Amino acid sequence: MGQPLNVDSSLGLLSFAILVVLNTAAWVFFLQFGSLLVPILFYPGLGASAFAALATCVVVRVWPARFGTGSVTLSFGAIALESAQVCLFALTPVSFDRSVSIFLLSTISESSKSTTAEEARASLVESFVAREDAVGRRLREQISSGNIVENTPGHYRITKQGQ
Repeated sequence: MGQPLNVDSSLGLLSFAILVVLNTAAWVFFLQFGSLLVPILFYPGLGASAFAALATCVVVRVWPARFGTGSVTLSFGAIALESAQVCLFALTPVSFDRSVSIFLLSTISESSKSTTAEEARASLVESFVAREDAVGRRLREQISSGNIVENTPGHYRITKQGQ
């Protein structure tokens, strides 16, 4: 059977639990509110990753020194946690987000005339489940990125960069 938990391993477990809570809170905060400042999902994910990495470094360096727990195990656990959270909170939503953006760009590109937002929305709904104004968000993102322009109100064209 395994060894009983001692004070050192209990503090290490508590350290890891603190990291899980801090990192998850950072990701939720940045992904929820970061899009208010920047319409492209990838950039709030970078902010969350940087904040979570900083919080991880602080906990890994300060907590063991203050409470005498082993920092090697905690460091490996922190690296695994950060890696898992980058995959879960950044790569997964960004990959889905990019697929919708690519779908939108190809819809506009395949049109021989200006594409209205309604035409793009109807095409997207046929292939994806529309939630929370996904098309409007992608149009703002692609205008911000320079891939499309709104040549007349409600009509969009792909730019050379977007092709």
